[in-house]
Amino acid sequence: VQLGASPTQCTLQCNPGKHIVVKKATLYRNGQKLDDNAQYPPKMSCDLLQSCSFTLTQQTYNYMPKDQAPSIGSQLTIKYDCKQDNFQGDPRRITSYTKTQNCPQDSFLQKHVAYFSKESINNDTPVARREREMIAMSVCAQVRRFRENNPNQRIDPHLGTVYLIYSRNSVNNDFIPSPGQNDKCQLNQNALRNSYKYNCQRSTNKWTCSFKGKGMDVAKHDKNNSHLG
Repeated sequence: VQLGASPTQCTLQCNPGKHIVVKKATLYRNGQKLDDNAQYPPKMSCDLLQSCSFTLTQQTYNYMPKDQAPSIGSQLTIKYDCKQDNFQGDPRRITSYTKTQNCPQDSFLQKHVAYFSKESINNDTPVARREREMIAMSVCAQVRRFRENNPNQRIDPHLGTVYLIYSRNSVNNDFIPSPGQNDKCQLNQNALRNSYKYNCQRSTNKWTCSFKGKGMDVAKHDKNNSHLG
């Protein structure tokens, strides 16, 4: 798709039963590669939808430095996969999770927690912030589709809240009983120090994931249904 003086649209489309996952987007200007890590806008707009009309405007990449931002005539190429829908949940993961003092270590993760191990996004640079927002969005988008496919499930009032935890471990046991509350669990101190909290919302044409702080919220949740609060 080419950037023009007026908004330009392109359509990403998958067959029924499949959804979009944007893998990579690259900006070119005058035939020269401008940015090969430009997937943030199309990914936040289109991931986990069957079809999506992505609009490219002069404001789409306004987060880039002015001397690097695309100008009229620049081109954006988007590579995406069509993944099979499977939003019913993994029965093994739901029923065969480990527990620490009766605090499940896996079920809570399906709705509110994602781990990341890349050192390069465990900092406060603009690139790292965008990478974490895309991870938070993917968690919320999957929960949204799960709810659409399971409308009779009890709704968690905090579905848009996500905690991203930096960890290099292959297995994590980060949830412990909440002091004085037998029916609640929360993050331990080590996980809390490495946790980033986000609130995500889907508007008409894109997801927005707002950063709410690092190491500030123990993610207290119900021991039985994993709902926050």
